[in-house]
Amino acid sequence: MQNSAILKEKGMRVLAEQLGLVEAERFIVMLRREQFDYTQWRHGLFNDVPLDVFLRDAQEYRDKCLTNEEQLVAAVKRKNIPNIKLPADENGYAFIDKEKYPELYEWAVEEE
Repeated sequence: MQNSAILKEKGMRVLAEQLGLVEAERFIVMLRREQFDYTQWRHGLFNDVPLDVFLRDAQEYRDKCLTNEEQLVAAVKRKNIPNIKLPADENGYAFIDKEKYPELYEWAVEEE
């Protein structure tokens, strides 16, 4: 999760890119000035987005918010790589046998 300052900066940048600087400022002023139910307002915000697209985007966002270790586990699960115990050196670095686990090896070293 990002801190508030970074989130505000990124949000303003997105608004400015999509609406232009003047319209982005007008949008923020409008939100602050008008009394409205934010929850009700955003309820219909994504009605035109197909559920599978919404879920995919939500998953991609969630993956970005995960720790590196959690991202690794999620990637392994998505690729259906079997859970295996790999030998490791004294520093904890795993040895991946290219012949025995070619998909895991390719993914780990990102061979092209």
